[in-house]
Amino acid sequence: MKRLIHLVLFGLTLCCSLLLFAGSAPSGSFSWSGGQCKKLHRGILFAEMKLTEPRPLRIYCARVDLKTPGLFLKITGRAEHWGEPMPDAPDFTIRTRRITTREFLLNARKSGVNMVLAVNGSPWRPWREPWNHKYSDCLGLLISDGILVSPPMQGRPSFVQRKDGSYGFETVAPDGDHSHLKMAISGFCMVLENGKVTGAEKALAPRTGYGLSQNGQYLILLVADGRQKGDSEGLTHREVGQFLQYFGAMDGINMDGGGSSSLVCWNSRKSKKTAKGAEFLNHQPNGGERTVGGQMGICFDK
Repeated sequence: MKRLIHLVLFGLTLCCSLLLFAGSAPSGSFSWSGGQCKKLHRGILFAEMKLTEPRPLRIYCARVDLKTPGLFLKITGRAEHWGEPMPDAPDFTIRTRRITTREFLLNARKSGVNMVLAVNGSPWRPWREPWNHKYSDCLGLLISDGILVSPPMQGRPSFVQRKDGSYGFETVAPDGDHSHLKMAISGFCMVLENGKVTGAEKALAPRTGYGLSQNGQYLILLVADGRQKGDSEGLTHREVGQFLQYFGAMDGINMDGGGSSSLVCWNSRKSKKTAKGAEFLNHQPNGGERTVGGQMGICFDK
């Protein structure tokens, strides 16, 4: 009898372990050619998922065809007074001006750049009370149109575009050479490498992930809502990798998350969901939008 009880307990423990480590992403791969997605813009498809297992989740994903004629990426550039000490945090150096991702898209359009999609990117410092510093520093490697905005940091991987036009992920050492890069934006860690899911952080939070397909043609931009009990409770690092893989990525990186996670598109048809044509595709608790240090936008020649 004791042996039977032990076997039952072992079986229950094994099942719980499998459920714990199985992750959230559905099995198989997402079909971008089916009716589950919609066209946001030429070369950009968008899918939204609502799941109940293993917990309530809302997932948003855009697939960008990087080979679309006229398409280019834009990264947050240098702030005015770049390189000077921050007035409200003099132990840090001014690199970028903190703005919301919606503002990033709208500002680009006001300046004549045809930006149609924007997503948050780099983590930054200072992140301490009063939490509302005007500028940001310590973003990891950030390069905008060939101009260095923020130097590399130890162990921080970056999504990059090289000067030969190719895309990929690179981890540049603090004293490493980055002269071959036209664009770079850094995250916290790799969560998908050569088709293998990685990532150790187990806390649930809103998340942002960037992925790249095996042939380098498709950029996968993933955002998950979180901290909204009963509606969307967030992902772990490993689950970010699983979802990036599910949506077609071979490699992927976990970017800044939490209250920073934001995905915004341009919608010329204004409605109750849009503000000045900029539509927030995901949802933060209480509708909040955080000012962040670094973003990436998908743009087109006019």
